[in-house]
Amino acid sequence: MIIHANDSGGRWRRLQAHFRQMFPAPFGLHTRHMFSAYLRDTLLVLGGVMIVALSIDLTANLFDVIAANSDGSLLGKTLYLGWYILLRCVYFATELLPMATFLGVFWAEVTHTRSKNRLTVLIAGRSPSQCLTPIILFAFLVASVQLALNIYLRPVAVMTQIEANLGLYGKIFDRRPSTKRKWIRTSDALINARIEFTSPPMLHDLQVYRVGDDRRLHEVLEAKSAIPIAGEKKWLLRDGKRWVIAPRPASNIIGPPQPQEISILDEEKFAREEIALDVDPLWLRYFGVDVAYLPESVFRALGTVKFYPDSEYRTWAQARYALAVGAGGMAILAGGLSLLLLINGILLRSLVVIWTVGFAAHLLTKPLLQLGFHGWIDPVLAAWFTPILILLGPLVVYQAMKMRTPAIRSQRALDYGPVFHQRENPAPR
Repeated sequence: MIIHANDSGGRWRRLQAHFRQMFPAPFGLHTRHMFSAYLRDTLLVLGGVMIVALSIDLTANLFDVIAANSDGSLLGKTLYLGWYILLRCVYFATELLPMATFLGVFWAEVTHTRSKNRLTVLIAGRSPSQCLTPIILFAFLVASVQLALNIYLRPVAVMTQIEANLGLYGKIFDRRPSTKRKWIRTSDALINARIEFTSPPMLHDLQVYRVGDDRRLHEVLEAKSAIPIAGEKKWLLRDGKRWVIAPRPASNIIGPPQPQEISILDEEKFAREEIALDVDPLWLRYFGVDVAYLPESVFRALGTVKFYPDSEYRTWAQARYALAVGAGGMAILAGGLSLLLLINGILLRSLVVIWTVGFAAHLLTKPLLQLGFHGWIDPVLAAWFTPILILLGPLVVYQAMKMRTPAIRSQRALDYGPVFHQRENPAPR
C-alpha cells in the first residue's frame, strides 16, 4: 500500500489534535488567568458573607466575650476579641465555602463572558476539555481546603470555644458539671444522671433502668455516684440501692405494663458495687457535643467503641469526605453550566437557571445529612447523594458542550468571516 506524503501529514496533524484534546496544557496562560480569577472572586464572596455572619454573631456575643477576658486592659480585651473572631472565621469558612465557591466561579465566568475573552478563546480553537482544566484544578484546591476544615481546623476552633466557655457553642456544649439530669441510652439500659465531664468522667445521682431481651423493665439501680474502672467495661457505684422487678403474667391489654402486672421484690442497699455498664468513658466525656466538632483523635478512637445511637457518627464518617467532594463539585458545576449557557452571551434566563441549580444543590445537602444523623436513611446515601448529583451534572454539560462546540464555531466563522476577509483583502484607497 502506498502512503502519500499529504496523507501522512494529515494523519500526524489529526493525531496531534487528538493528543492535545486529551492532554491539555495544565498551566498555560488561559489556565493561570482563569484559576486566579476563580480564586480572587471566591475569596471576595467568602469574605463578604463572613463579614455579615460575624456581624450577626458579635451582636449577640460581644459583651460576653469581653467580660470573659480576665485582663482588664484595652489591649488585652482587643486581642481576646480578635482571637474569638479568628475562631468564628474558621467555623464560618467551613460552612460557607461550598456556596462561596459556586458564586465565585459563577462571577468569574460572567466577567469572562462580558469582557469578550470567552469569544476570543473559542475563536482561537481551544477545546472544551482545555476550558475545563482551570475549573478542575480549582475544584481540587477547594476540596482539599474543605477537607482540612472538616477534619482538623473547625473541630479545634469549636473545642477551643467550648473549653473557654465562649460564645454560643461555649454555652450549648458547656463542659462544666451539669446541673440538669441527662438521659443516656445503652444496649440494655437507660441511665438518668448528672454528668461531670472530667477525665475520666463521673456520674452523679444516677438511676439505671435495665431492660431484658423481652424489652421489659427487669432492674432499677440508684446511686450517689459512679466512676469507670480503668481497663474494664465496669463502673463502680457508691451508696446505692437496687430493685429487682419480676413481671407477672401479662394481661390482654395492649400497651405498656399495667401496675398490677409488675412485682417489685425486696430493696437491696449497697455501699460499693461494681456493675457492667455499656458506657464508654471517652464517649461520655464528649457526650452532647456534635460529632462534627470532635477532635480527629477522639473521632478515630470512637470508631472502635460501641454506643447508642451511632447513626450520627456513621453519617459524619462519610459526610466529612463527601462534603469536601461536594465543595469541589460546586466549582465544576458553576463552571460547566457557564461554559454551556453563557457561551453566546449573558441572558437573564441563563443566569436564573445557573443560580437556581447551585442554590438547590446547596439546600439539598443539609436536610439529607439531618435524615442520616437521626437514622432515617442510610448514612452513605445521606452523605454522598448530593455530591454525586453535583458531579454528574457537569458530565452531562460537558457532553452537550462537545456536541454544540462545532456548530458554535461554524456560526462564529460565518458572523466574523467578512471581517477577517476585509482585513486580509483591504479595499483599494
